[in-house]
Amino acid sequence: MQGTEQDIPVEKPPRVWKILGTLAGAALLFSWLGAYAVTNALANADLIRRPSREHDPRPLWMIESFLTLLATFMIVGGVMRLLSRRQLKDLASMESEMGDAPEPKQKWVQRAPE
Repeated sequence: MQGTEQDIPVEKPPRVWKILGTLAGAALLFSWLGAYAVTNALANADLIRRPSREHDPRPLWMIESFLTLLATFMIVGGVMRLLSRRQLKDLASMESEMGDAPEPKQKWVQRAPE
């Protein structure tokens, strides 16, 4: 006989610091690509002038884009979390209206170390 939904193991959600580190790494990567890699590629193709060594705006561009991307990621994440919480509340209210629904059993599964 097949297992029911209640027998399906559920993994623990990822840690907050891992998520924030991944978002910060992605923001750093994209800001570097935009500030240095794209600028160098355009300068090598003679589409723009190469920045002078005395006044190089690329570090400032990288910092600004990093902070903008990080803030954007955090705002979008917060909005998604808020929407998810509202939907879970709606589902819980619908379940309570149905009456005596059985409580789902959750089994936590440990991930194997990588």
